[in-house]
Amino acid sequence: EVCLKPSSVARFEDVRAAVE
Repeated sequence: EVCLKPSSVARFEDVRAAVE
């Protein structure tokens, strides 16, 4: 996760927000 790029992390957070 830490090695992911900022854009990937941002999308991951967006997906996590959608799940919640």
